[in-house]
Amino acid sequence: MQLCVVWSTNCIAFRCQTCAYSPYMTLYTQCFHEGDHEGHEFKMYRSAGGFCDCGDKNLLRETGFCPRHGLYDEPNPLPGLFAKLSNKLE
Repeated sequence: MQLCVVWSTNCIAFRCQTCAYSPYMTLYTQCFHEGDHEGHEFKMYRSAGGFCDCGDKNLLRETGFCPRHGLYDEPNPLPGLFAKLSNKLE
């Protein structure tokens, strides 16, 4: 579940080079500190504005997600939905 965090100028942001799939991946301060980045190579910088990529599997390894944006063990609703539709069509 990805929840977008947006910030304006003069905010501190992080780029974890160990977890990133993209050199342009950015993490909001709170997401970086709550994620598992101990011992990782990272850059801290003052951002001109942007949004957090925490929770985006295309830009960041899932091991670097913070608890709020991480993967959840929720059941996939699609199999049940398909079964209900199939029963109605019979």
